[in-house]
Amino acid sequence: MKRRTLRGTLGALLAFSVLVVLPACLPPSAEDLAAVDYSPAARGDGWDISTPEAEGLDPDLFALLYYNTARLETLRGLLVIKNGQLVAEGYFNDGSIDQKARLQPVTKSFTSALVGLAIDQGLIGGISDFMLDHFPEVADNISDPRKFDIRIHHMLKMRAGYPWRRRIRTSGWSPLGALPTIDRSVPGGCEFRD
Repeated sequence: MKRRTLRGTLGALLAFSVLVVLPACLPPSAEDLAAVDYSPAARGDGWDISTPEAEGLDPDLFALLYYNTARLETLRGLLVIKNGQLVAEGYFNDGSIDQKARLQPVTKSFTSALVGLAIDQGLIGGISDFMLDHFPEVADNISDPRKFDIRIHHMLKMRAGYPWRRRIRTSGWSPLGALPTIDRSVPGGCEFRD
């Protein structure tokens, strides 16, 4: 009797694997990929629109990319830009073109990349430059002498000694205009402040 129950259980597990688990591991069919729409929407927002083929990219890989991306629970949107052209666009999991996302983590990466480009082009000497050397227009308004010690690498590492406050901004706020009024809590390079 036990042997029959074990066989039945193993048979049921095997059937479950073949019918449910295995199909989930198989690649999408040609029909599934043909149904994927990743065409950018023409909105008149300044982006020139193209296609993957026109920009030298494989459209089949794009169909697979957007097919798989649609199955990720945490991704809300994916746009692909090549040669200054918007070649693919898709939104998932209640995402939309109008949805606003937190940009702080991405902003740090872009800022670091831009600083690298500025150094490469000779616009900035290096990350050891003092920040205020590049913003002389605000230097006369600085009353805290510690602000003159802030270097670019302190800012990139978020170790300039500024406290983190949620609502520091007001109408018409600008980072350079606010620099003289924000108090530093510790010397630069000493403490992570985010």
